[in-house]
Amino acid sequence: MNSRTVHLFTLCVHAWVIAYMVALLGGDEAMWAAAPVKLFTGSHVLLVEIQALLDLPSSRHCQMICVLAGALAFFQIKHHRMWVGVLLWMLFRFIDQRTWLASNGGIQLMGNLLFWTAFLKPVHPDLPSFSLRAVPFWAIRFQLLLVYLVTGAHKLTGEAWVDGSAVLRVASDTDFHLGWLLGMPLLAKVLTYMLLFFMLSFSVAVWFKALRKWWLLAGVAFHLCTALFMDIPQMGLAFVACYAIWCDEQEAEWLWGKFRLVC
Repeated sequence: MNSRTVHLFTLCVHAWVIAYMVALLGGDEAMWAAAPVKLFTGSHVLLVEIQALLDLPSSRHCQMICVLAGALAFFQIKHHRMWVGVLLWMLFRFIDQRTWLASNGGIQLMGNLLFWTAFLKPVHPDLPSFSLRAVPFWAIRFQLLLVYLVTGAHKLTGEAWVDGSAVLRVASDTDFHLGWLLGMPLLAKVLTYMLLFFMLSFSVAVWFKALRKWWLLAGVAFHLCTALFMDIPQMGLAFVACYAIWCDEQEAEWLWGKFRLVC
């Protein structure tokens, strides 16, 4: 656990939050409709009142919350504070609940990681790998590994990924921009097995320095392709942003230098 990796990760995550909140501001009225999926259920009067409060804000109020969340994320980049991080996480979960139609795995991942990010200590990051203060750091790392492992294992329970037809089926969906793969079924099958292998092996490969860089680069390419061809940039970029937590000090230092040149 080193300072540059922690700073890079918090920068990437909060930059993603800012971009996501800006994107939500352009959404239409239907996106903010009261979500049928309730965070608090049951007959207890307190739970009913809490859920009523969550359903109360109008679309205009929700947009104001997006602005506030974006401002808090910007603050966290400059001056990391635990209580600000917790508040940001709460606002993010509220926005996610109200925009459930636009939610996806990347947004769910970011919601989980924002909680742990609030407790990261960028100002005192050079800690022993196994200490109480390092718990958020390892929780974030293992969350990303768990997502890939569970996703890959779940795909093995179906038929499309096992028989190699998954990517071809996705390509046949006109909502995506992968129609060009329909004329190359062999390539589609190869891509299916490559993606399955990537998801199942990611949780092991990143522990080895000789492999980690290549798996991270492959993941960046994969998620950028989903952002470009499948119109889910918020999901693809969420995973790419979270990759920063697996950079070592030298990689983080190099990437930090590139960010400084751009900014």
